Amino acid sequence: MQSIEDLRLTRGYFWDIGDYSVEVFVAGERVETLHFRVSPPEDAVPSRVTSAVVASRLDEEGRAVDPRIAFSPADSIRPGSTAVYAVYEFSGMRNGLECQEVWLLNGEEEVSKSYQYSVSKSMPEEWVGIVDWTESLAILPNRGVNHIGVRCQGSEMSLYVNGEHLVTVEDESFSKGDIGLFGTTFDEGGAVLCFDNVKVWRLTD
Repeated sequence: MQSIEDLRLTRGYFWDIGDYSVEVFVAGERVETLHFRVSPPEDAVPSRVTSAVVASRLDEEGRAVDPRIAFSPADSIRPGSTAVYAVYEFSGMRNGLECQEVWLLNGEEEVSKSYQYSVSKSMPEEWVGIVDWTESLAILPNRGVNHIGVRCQGSEMSLYVNGEHLVTVEDESFSKGDIGLFGTTFDEGGAVLCFDNVKVWRLTD
């Protein structure tokens, strides 16, 4: 019968302050439960937010430009949408600390709306992902009009929205094909999508 004389368990990222326990299993059987606590050092600097403002624009260094408490679509640099940024200054926070923000609408938590894109290809048996879902501020929400562009040349394809480059991918699965537009939802139905002004150009060398 073998015995374990020394067993060391590590976790390769930061520990949050609090009480922990770890259960040790050997051959599917729990043999030990260990309890421990993570506490800040005595000389730790308390983490705190020193200021917070909202603005519709940021400068090149990520600082708020003309912070205010009331906004309109005219404040946005992209017609049809109002981008509002919450900018914080803080002290005593270490690298790797996970922060979370909750937006409220009329005092109630607003459902998070992430505007993302992805790239995938339809193969005989399944859809194969090429680029995972990625957020982009270039995509206008709600009833905003999005201008979508796709540039295909050889095995390379570049995606654009509202004049901004999203991603370029390379895949040699298809040498030719057709153009199609469709819309779908994940959980909730009732979505309405409209497409118009579709234009196609042949690229020249």
